[in-house]
Amino acid sequence: MKPAAEAPAPENDRPEEGAERPVAAAVLQIASGVVVLAVVLGVASFDGLAISFSATSTPMALFIGCGLIACGVSIWAQPTTRILTGLLGFAFSLVALPGANLGGFLAGTVMGVLGSAAALAWAPGDRPTKR
Repeated sequence: MKPAAEAPAPENDRPEEGAERPVAAAVLQIASGVVVLAVVLGVASFDGLAISFSATSTPMALFIGCGLIACGVSIWAQPTTRILTGLLGFAFSLVALPGANLGGFLAGTVMGVLGSAAALAWAPGDRPTKR
């Protein structure tokens, strides 16, 4: 009599998807940069409240938004740079408060700080799964 074929390993033993990259951190960083840029480039009034763009704050806001997007792309593309880009993203997020219309009406700053915290907290390796 032949021995019974071994059952395939249960799917719960595999690492979770995205365990090799800090995807949540990258998405939050990119989204924060998009929010900062959207506020600078797309909004001229907010419920009748006119937003003024001075000649000095608009280039700074563009630099901050592009910097946040670059940090998010770098976190996703090269997870080994997560410490440096997490700290840079945190700095960009805080500088966005006075330099980019309260950091995109606070939404960009909050997402940037959360994305930076997620990048700094992430560690490479397999994640245990729930059983």
